[in-house]
Amino acid sequence: MTIQSSIDRVEIAGSYADMGWYVFPLAPGTKDKPVVKWSEEKTIDHFQIIEWWSENPEYNIAIATGEQSNLSVVDIDNDDALKLFRQYAHLFPEKPNLAAKTPRGYHIYYQYTPLLKQGADVFVIKENSGIDIRSEGGYVVAPSSIVTAEDKGYYRELYRWI
Repeated sequence: MTIQSSIDRVEIAGSYADMGWYVFPLAPGTKDKPVVKWSEEKTIDHFQIIEWWSENPEYNIAIATGEQSNLSVVDIDNDDALKLFRQYAHLFPEKPNLAAKTPRGYHIYYQYTPLLKQGADVFVIKENSGIDIRSEGGYVVAPSSIVTAEDKGYYRELYRWI
C-alpha cells in the first residue's frame, strides 16, 4: 500500500463520518478483528478518527449499521445469492442507496429499516441463501478496506463502491 492510499484511508473514514455513519478501525487485512470495543466506541468524531488512523494508517474501516448510522445492509455472498436477491428484490422496503463490491459478492446499502433484522443467512426463502443482513448491532467492512482470507481464496482484495 502506498503512502497516498494510507492517507486516503483516514480521509475516507472521515467522509463516512460526515455522512453520519459511525466508524471504527479493523486490524489491517481483516474484516472481523475490531481494534476497539466497537459497539461502545464507534464514532463520527473526526479527532477520534484521526487518532485511530494515526496509530496505524493501514487499519481497515468498518461502518456500524443500524439506527444510529441510519443504515441497513444486505450482504450478498456470491453470484447465486445475487440472482436470488434480484428475484426477490421487490420484497425489500425501498430502492437501495448505494452498492459496494466485496471480495466474494456485494453489499447493498439501504436507509435503516427495522424490518431488516441483523443476522446471517436470514433470507428464509431458501436455506443457505448466501444473503445476510447487517443492521442494528452489526457492521460492514467499508470500501477502501483491503482484506485477505486465504481460506476463502482471496488475497489483498479491495472493497470498492460500484
